[in-house]
Amino acid sequence: MQLENGKPAAAQATLMRAYELAPDSIVIRLHAARACIACRDHRADVLLQPWREWLPLADDVLGELARLLVQVSEPGDSAELLEDLVRRAMGRRGQRRADGLALEHRAPSI
Repeated sequence: MQLENGKPAAAQATLMRAYELAPDSIVIRLHAARACIACRDHRADVLLQPWREWLPLADDVLGELARLLVQVSEPGDSAELLEDLVRRAMGRRGQRRADGLALEHRAPSI
């Protein structure tokens, strides 16, 4: 909320304290990295460094991680994550289509 209210330094201080209390929290790391980026603080790189250990992630978290990686000059890693998101989406789309076709071909119930 502090970051959204135009107070990046306050957000960074709050989120870095949260990170110190819960260093294994991926969500806190992502929020803290976003605040560090807003403050042009190199610690964003450190917060995001172990991202490969966090996989697999939910689509929304993976998308946020990809956005942050671009902002810390890691476009190759970001592209890798975005490609994974596209593969997942296509897989779900194909599965829904296959499920729909299976329903169409079921024998009518009596």
